[in-house]
Amino acid sequence: MAQIAWAKEAWLEACQMCEAHIVFNNKIIQLITNQVWQLSGELKTKICPLIKTMYGFENSMKPVDLKTDFGLCYQSLGNPDKDVPHSGLYEHRIIQKAINIAYYYNKKDEGWSEGEHVDVHFSKPTYKDVYDKHMVNLCRFNAQTREYGILLKLLKRLDANGQLNARVDVKVEASCQTLLPDDAIAVAICEYQECAGENSDDDDEFY
Repeated sequence: MAQIAWAKEAWLEACQMCEAHIVFNNKIIQLITNQVWQLSGELKTKICPLIKTMYGFENSMKPVDLKTDFGLCYQSLGNPDKDVPHSGLYEHRIIQKAINIAYYYNKKDEGWSEGEHVDVHFSKPTYKDVYDKHMVNLCRFNAQTREYGILLKLLKRLDANGQLNARVDVKVEASCQTLLPDDAIAVAICEYQECAGENSDDDDEFY
C-alpha cells in the first residue's frame, strides 16, 4: 500500500512540475510501482560486488555484524568489546556508491548505467519484510530529526555528490530487531550537531 501511495504522490508532483493536469489511473500507478522492483534488482546486481570490500569482509568484519542492530546502516560499527557504539547512521559510503551507480553514472545518464533497463530477478516476497522495516525506520528517523532537517540534508548531500560523480556542474552543499531504538536516532542527532551539519571527512571517497 505504501508504494501505491508513493506512486500517486510522485505522479502528482511530476504533474505540478510540468504544469500538467493529468489524472492517474491504475495502469499508470502499476507502471510506476513496477519500476521500484526493477530498480531494486538493478541495484542488487550492481552493489553486490562492492559489499565485500566496502563493509570490510576482507578484514575481520562478519555478515552477522551487519545484521545486528541494523549495523549495515552505519558508517562505523564501533567496537562492542570496548563499549564503543555505532556511529554515522545512514552515512555509510555504500549508500552514495549505490546512488552514483543507479542515477549518476554520467551527465547524460537517465538512471541506468548502460542507458537501458535490464530484467533482473528480484523476489518481492523474499525482500518485502526487510524493505518494509527499513522504510519504517527511515520514516521514524525523519520524524524524530525533523527539527534539525537531518534526513533532508543527507539527501541533498547524496544528490550533490552524485552530480559531481556524473560531472554535472553543481555547487556542493554542505537484524533481529524490527525498529531502530530511539536512542540510536538521538545519537545521530548529537553526531550531526557536533559536526555542525558539515560533510564528513569521507565524502571525497564517494566520488
